[in-house]
Amino acid sequence: MPRGADEHLTSTEAARLLGVSAATIKRWSDEGVISTVRTPGGHRRFRRLDVSLAAERLFTRTGGPELAELLLSRRTVLEIQAHILSERARLGSWAAVVDACTPVLMAVSARGRSGAVPYLTIAIARQLLQDALSRCADEMPTLPDAPRVLVAAVDGELPEIDPTLVRLCFRAASWTAWSVGHREPSELSSFVASGAADVVTLCAGVTRSRASLDAVLASVLPACSRAGASLVLAGVAPWPSPPPPAVIARTTAELQAWIEAAKQPATANGARP
Repeated sequence: MPRGADEHLTSTEAARLLGVSAATIKRWSDEGVISTVRTPGGHRRFRRLDVSLAAERLFTRTGGPELAELLLSRRTVLEIQAHILSERARLGSWAAVVDACTPVLMAVSARGRSGAVPYLTIAIARQLLQDALSRCADEMPTLPDAPRVLVAAVDGELPEIDPTLVRLCFRAASWTAWSVGHREPSELSSFVASGAADVVTLCAGVTRSRASLDAVLASVLPACSRAGASLVLAGVAPWPSPPPPAVIARTTAELQAWIEAAKQPATANGARP
């Protein structure tokens, strides 16, 4: 059945679309940022159209329109990077910058879907943002003996900017992090088995099937366990509940919390996560 504007979403589903936690969605509902309806049982539901409208309002609140116009007007990477750095100073953390990029990307993509701008312009805009964010990440210092993080997509349809945003979170912690785009599970397993990574972060989108993600875990998780590497499953994909050492981080807040927790033993005894 087609998923239309009148479709009602749960708090979790709406949160995934906006790239925030379910708790944040509920708070925004209480604050009137996003319209809510209640089921007979008292549960919150959100119309897909209302979620889109909320995204536009939040986009405006984060300073997004200016960034979107810079991207769509094909300004230089250095100009876009300068704007991102100013947003970092205004918002207070790189995690907040990552969250602010979500509505920016949604609004830019909406221009393409509406036919307001050509698809190629949208593709260039996304690439410019990805390049600017990569420059920001590359210029961050790395701690001595910092954990080595491999960020990879296991979904060929996932935009490359998604792993770039995840990498930025790790670089903000002064960890070494590489984003390698879409890779097959066997290739990732071989890399981990060589001892070249302390953390493997897999990214996938909501359209990836549960069966395919089960197959990815069946390949990569044993390699991580044998190598003593942590496995982080990032994004809104229907990840299965994994056994340790794997964890799921669906939102920036969850990823940030895992990074902060993983930094504690490293601070205490020099061990990597």
